Amino acid sequence: MKRMTMKFMALALMMVASTAALYAQGVAFTSTSLPRQMRQEGITEVAGEIQLTALTAGTVQDGSSIDIVFSVAITNNSTGDAVAANININNNVVCTGPAVPVTSTVDANCDVGVGQTMTAGLVGTQTLRVSFPADVVFEAGDRIVIARVRANASSAVGVGSVQATMAGSSSQPAAFPITFTDPQRQVGVLNGTISVRFNSTTAPVLFMQTCIFPNGLAAVADVNRFRIRIDEVFPAALTTDAQETNAAPLHDPSNGVTLTITLNNVPAGVVVNAPVLVTSTDFQDAPVNITVNMLTQPTAAIQQTVANTPIVFVFTVDQSSTALLERLLLNFWFKADTTSTTNPLALPSLGTPANVQASVSVTPVTTTDSVIVRFTPNSVGPTTVATITDCNTRLLFTWVATVADVETGIAIANTSSDDAAFGSGSASGATAQNGTCTLTGYPSAGGTPVSFTTATINAGSTLPFLLSGTTGFANFTGYVLTVCNFQVGHAFAFITNGRGTVTGPTLAQGYLANVIPGGTRPTGGSTESLGD
Repeated sequence: MKRMTMKFMALALMMVASTAALYAQGVAFTSTSLPRQMRQEGITEVAGEIQLTALTAGTVQDGSSIDIVFSVAITNNSTGDAVAANININNNVVCTGPAVPVTSTVDANCDVGVGQTMTAGLVGTQTLRVSFPADVVFEAGDRIVIARVRANASSAVGVGSVQATMAGSSSQPAAFPITFTDPQRQVGVLNGTISVRFNSTTAPVLFMQTCIFPNGLAAVADVNRFRIRIDEVFPAALTTDAQETNAAPLHDPSNGVTLTITLNNVPAGVVVNAPVLVTSTDFQDAPVNITVNMLTQPTAAIQQTVANTPIVFVFTVDQSSTALLERLLLNFWFKADTTSTTNPLALPSLGTPANVQASVSVTPVTTTDSVIVRFTPNSVGPTTVATITDCNTRLLFTWVATVADVETGIAIANTSSDDAAFGSGSASGATAQNGTCTLTGYPSAGGTPVSFTTATINAGSTLPFLLSGTTGFANFTGYVLTVCNFQVGHAFAFITNGRGTVTGPTLAQGYLANVIPGGTRPTGGSTESLGD
């Protein structure tokens, strides 16, 4: 019996010695990661989870540390505590308790045991350091999980990915080394967030004229509507604030995605209407079309009061699928004002055409100074979506002369209020417009063109004048192109000789100016008898 007891004691001592020898060594880790798709415009993009799994049993000694160095800046916050709050460390695969925050004692259900702790903090701008303030024993299969790290993906645009490199620093490197079989892992793949198409490939620009500007109308294709189509580049590109928070909570910024539509060069007096709610469907080849409520905009109409001031619409993502690619079709439309029901309604004269340009940006929910702004400046566009022009009349005088005793008289009629030709009321197209005409003369012998602009010609009136008395047209022969900033203008030229002589004219010739096509007749109006 005594011998048997001695044998058991010897066996126990051997087992203790064997166990002690098992842990009297360092730990070799292998690393794994599931890279996340990141927005290339994002400053606080969530990186993929990194798992460090012990390949052997061993001990990480007091005073040791593991550095996870990201290829870009970590942007959880400027303080280590905020970084640590987003890191979970599970010390064993059989741990039945919840994920253990790094600043807490390891859960008793984990094999590592009570009293063995690890902490994490930010060192510099790119390094997350896991520190061991006491000895920590690892069984083979125990793991450290680093998750919910946010990174500045925008600084890796030229590279296209975000990497993390692991390095161990042991307080006793000879006896207890910390090694990694694969010390570098890809944790993020950069993508563009959205692709944008303005209007359609067959009609990329909407053309409108001031004299027939729609007023009080809903969006009508090819009349007053322009469309912006926004496609996700990857399924989780457009996310809600809640979805972003779930991906990496305990972080200051409100990280939901918004889309900002900016319109430039909108003339004064124009109202831009935007959709209040957009319901989108996925555009993948899926057996079921998933409908998602995406965006909400509180202000449906914005009236331009100062010409060319940017008009901005901000849409917040309210609901989204992170598994499906989604498409948004946003219909905007122009009208003259929100109070009148007359249609069409003339806008003030523009002079030069207004090319309305639109751009789309991915923006954060909030950009206040107390938070980290989520996205770098980014914009698709600006792209011209509409061209708004005055309702012009283009006239050609094929021959004029003001040389020697020859004179040319011109009369220009503004018939834009002619109800007899167009029908009664603006709805039939007779929209009165007052405006000037600019005459540009091209000398018959070549050379520099000359021009002058008339006084305002009121609707329903005619302006007669002698060409020789206008600036630049003394001693001139050639043809004259005329642009009047009102519609349905007409003109007559009369050429005579004998100017300044006693005998008077011996010849005279008159003709109607040619109306050059290019303008649009009033909406709904009848054409004149000559088809002009």
